[in-house]
Amino acid sequence: MTISQPRQDGQYPDRGTHCKQALGLALQDLIERVEQQGWEIPETLDAIAELIAEFRIAHQEDPDPSADPNGSSIL
Repeated sequence: MTISQPRQDGQYPDRGTHCKQALGLALQDLIERVEQQGWEIPETLDAIAELIAEFRIAHQEDPDPSADPNGSSIL
């Protein structure tokens, strides 16, 4: 699964759209692989939505977990 880089450095008007496009292809690939393992698409989408909410909370609490001495991930 390849995710493209931003089209230019720094902030620019379409950066969010470009990020969404890059993630969309990767997410579609992930969903297809999960479905091949026997998971239903609705439950997969529900799980992804819950994970996104958890990631958002974790990021708000610790924007840079890689700097933590215990080396924890975002969750």
